[in-house]
This record gives sequence, structure tokens and C-alpha cells, in this order.
Amino acid sequence: LYGETPAGKLVASLFDVIDADGSGFMEAAEGRRFLCAAGCDVSEVDYYWEDIVRTADANHDGRISKEEFLAYILGDEELDASGSFVDKEREAELAGAMRALYGETPAGKLVASLFDVSDADGTGFMEAAEGRRFLCAAGCAVSEVDYYWEDIVRTAAANHDGRISKEEVLAYLLGDEELGAPGSSVAK
Repeated sequence: LYGETPAGKLVASLFDVIDADGSGFMEAAEGRRFLCAAGCDVSEVDYYWEDIVRTADANHDGRISKEEFLAYILGDEELDASGSFVDKEREAELAGAMRALYGETPAGKLVASLFDVSDADGTGFMEAAEGRRFLCAAGCAVSEVDYYWEDIVRTAAANHDGRISKEEVLAYLLGDEELGAPGSSVAK
């Protein structure tokens, strides 16, 4: 039921990113990593993981399935008629956690490494020249580099300053990417 709604699709995608080993379950280490990415204080991660297991683990196996995760996250959420979150801040919070976890996947680690190499001045941001080098190194056709750089700046730059952070690059490149087990890119 939840998996067919826009909110359910977001949460299912988040689960897929959390499930780093591709087992179909969120085990303790993955759950703790998710809680950290979601902004949980490190001193409270164990408490909140135990709370998730206590309240969401319907079959008491110590792991959280995608269905259990969907029910846990969406069970108390108010959804509109289309199945989208009414609370847009909550939706943004979950999307932010997913973006934070992209860097933990093999595809994310590859993109992050390429970002680091391209960030010649070490600012943690790519400016136009660095971004164009990044796109060329990633295999973008030279004739399309300007188009894609402008698209990244237009759609991914949170503050519209023309600079792109590593998190923004990860979200731009992997946000719509189908990730296979365990988190590597799958050709569509």
C-alpha cells in the first residue's frame, strides 16, 4: 500500500540506500548509520535503534524489512490525497538523510573520490572550471559539458552561488540512479 504512493517511493528509496549490503533488511550497523545521517545525536543512536527494533520489527528477528520500515516511517505521517507528505519539512528531512547516505555506497564513494580530485583548490566546492573538469573525467561528451554544468548549478546548488558541494553532486548524480546491491550503479 505505502510503496505505491510518492511518500512510500521516497521511503523505499531511502531504505534501499540504507541497506548497504543488499540483504533486503536493515541490520543494526545500517540502522545506526541511518540514524546518524538523519541527525540523531551519536550518544542516542543505540537507544533509537533499539526503539526502532522494538516498535517496527513485526517478526522479532532483530532486522527491519523494507515493509516494516515503510510502516514505521509512514505509519503516523499525514499524507495528502495523492499519497505525498503533508509535512514538507518531514519529507525534506528524509530526503536529506538519503542524500547523506549516498556517499556510503560504492557508487557514491566513486563519485565522491572524483569530486575530491576535481576540487583542485580544496574548498569543498566545485566552481565552474572544476565542475567542467569533473564532468569530462566522468565521461561527459565535451560538447555537452556546458549544458550539464549549467543543469547541475540550476537544479542542485542549494544557495544558487554557482558552487556545488560534494553532497549536491552526489544527490544530482545518484538521486535518480537505480542502485543495485550493494549500492553500486545499475545501468538503466
